[in-house]
Amino acid sequence: MAVLDRPQLETSTVADAVSASAELENPLLSLREWLSPENIALFVVCIADLVSTLYFVHMGMAVEDNPVYRDFLSRGDGVFVGMKLLSFMPLITVSTYYRRRRPRLIVGAMRFTVAVYVFMYVARFFAQFYGI
Repeated sequence: MAVLDRPQLETSTVADAVSASAELENPLLSLREWLSPENIALFVVCIADLVSTLYFVHMGMAVEDNPVYRDFLSRGDGVFVGMKLLSFMPLITVSTYYRRRRPRLIVGAMRFTVAVYVFMYVARFFAQFYGI
């Protein structure tokens, strides 16, 4: 009987080896992995941006600064919402998948992404409403 070669992950301890073995045997992502704090934070920030943009634009209090998304918004709310979701859901999906292999990198990158998004949103909010 031939033994099939299985992909191996670099491991440094016995615990890492057991974890790597479990990953190779169960490639499906658990609900716990999908609901990581970083994924939830990014999702909440992006949805808050989406909802607030629609609200302020429809109230005549703001305009969409991004010319690409401004075009999507001119085509209707559904198109705008769909494209906004397509802009961040792939990142959440890919980062959730790769978190098992590179947890420090992915967690750090996701936290950095959330921080930059919040900073840019707040800065743009003050610039539009207070002329700063």
